[in-house]
Amino acid sequence: MGPRWAGTCISGCPWARWSPKAILRGQDIPPDLIIRKRLLAGKSLAQLVLDEDVDIAVLDGQRNLIRLGQDASLTACTWRDYGQTRRTATDILTNTPAARGLRYECRHGRNELALMLIDGRTAPALTVVCSAPLDTDGWARDAVTASLLDDFTLTLG
Repeated sequence: MGPRWAGTCISGCPWARWSPKAILRGQDIPPDLIIRKRLLAGKSLAQLVLDEDVDIAVLDGQRNLIRLGQDASLTACTWRDYGQTRRTATDILTNTPAARGLRYECRHGRNELALMLIDGRTAPALTVVCSAPLDTDGWARDAVTASLLDDFTLTLG
């Protein structure tokens, strides 16, 4: 989001879908549609449980977006407009001091919601249910490999 919100935790369901987004951050999708395994180095997949209720800014649903003077293009934008989305989200968080995050519709899965928790305010209580590195064989790599293929028509090579 910006330096002020530098520490973020983004989650979604199915939760493996978020790893391809993190793997490809700042990368173009290769023309051969093969994601190189070296991009998995130092990354892991974790399942977290939020152990308490937290106040969040809700950016999904037409009613909520209209109240903010927005529409679905806020999160359904292309990469060209993503900077404006980030600025708008930062403005919303800046003007909503009680919010400890945002809930919004996933750009690549319009029927799914994502939760982004931010750093810089009271940290919410989270429990790590399981976690595993992506650069070794196991359930985490299997989940991401399945998501790459099923959700993005990409393979791992």
